[in-house]
Amino acid sequence: GDTLIRGENFSNEGGKIGVLHYKVFFDNPGRYYVWVRAFSTGSEDNGLHVGLNGTWPISGQRMQWCEGKNKWTWESKQRTKDEHCGVPKSIYLDITKRGEHDILFSMREDGFEFDKFILTKDINYVPKALGPKSVITEGLLPEAPAPCRSEKSKTSYFRTIATSNPNNTYIAAQEFPIEHSNFYKHGKNWLAINPETHKEATTSCSFKFESGIYDVIFVGVGENDGKSIFTIAINDSELGTYAPPLTEHLFEEGKAFNALWENIEIKNGDQIYIKAEVVTDGTEWTRGRWAGIIFAPVGEGNKIQDAPSSYSAN
Repeated sequence: GDTLIRGENFSNEGGKIGVLHYKVFFDNPGRYYVWVRAFSTGSEDNGLHVGLNGTWPISGQRMQWCEGKNKWTWESKQRTKDEHCGVPKSIYLDITKRGEHDILFSMREDGFEFDKFILTKDINYVPKALGPKSVITEGLLPEAPAPCRSEKSKTSYFRTIATSNPNNTYIAAQEFPIEHSNFYKHGKNWLAINPETHKEATTSCSFKFESGIYDVIFVGVGENDGKSIFTIAINDSELGTYAPPLTEHLFEEGKAFNALWENIEIKNGDQIYIKAEVVTDGTEWTRGRWAGIIFAPVGEGNKIQDAPSSYSAN
């Protein structure tokens, strides 16, 4: 959700920001293909550069992950102008002599996480799970730290309540189309408006679930600089307008910031519209943040919002 600043949180060249060094002893010179196990959650934390002995060869630039989101995933592809998701077997380092070499990694985008890398001369090798054990030439391997995050800890408030009842159906905000909508993807879970360029935004998508009567929950986000206004409609019929209350935090999620409409008839193929408007407290503008919309069984809408999950930030 941050503005891209070249040289600060993004670099298309290796060695500019966030550089790591690993001393590796090679018995056999040759071409080594590089595999990295990474944890990526979106489209802005999935790039890395590989270097050797203070240099950043073309064959080590722009490692790219597109698949395997929200879990540890091995990859060895190079992003190109024509193939943004990467070309396989294109990331490698050429080791010209036996001995110790400095293997380098630097971030392409901030938020990138990796916990293991493999260097192999086998072009067809594909690692699985944790991959092979590390081989130590001297000294002792440090004890592995406890995982800093798990898939459970990454579950958002919206996903927690949306999946708390197996009979719920739901559409996350970022599943709605944003082209020509004036919305942008804010972080990994929300849609929002940049008030410097737009003051309102509208998006819609088709209800692809079973026709029926539902409790409809709009999952909003409270903000500390005003009450953004949301209008929800089904086809050309307005369901209602809602403004999440002010919060003392920069933003906050939880039951208090949701809207609920009960006993709403929705048919498969109906169009769900979400309109957001930003407001100002005279100093700052809100951003019209929202997380998604849930269609719960009748009578369950109020209860599922009590799932033990919330999120706030100062």
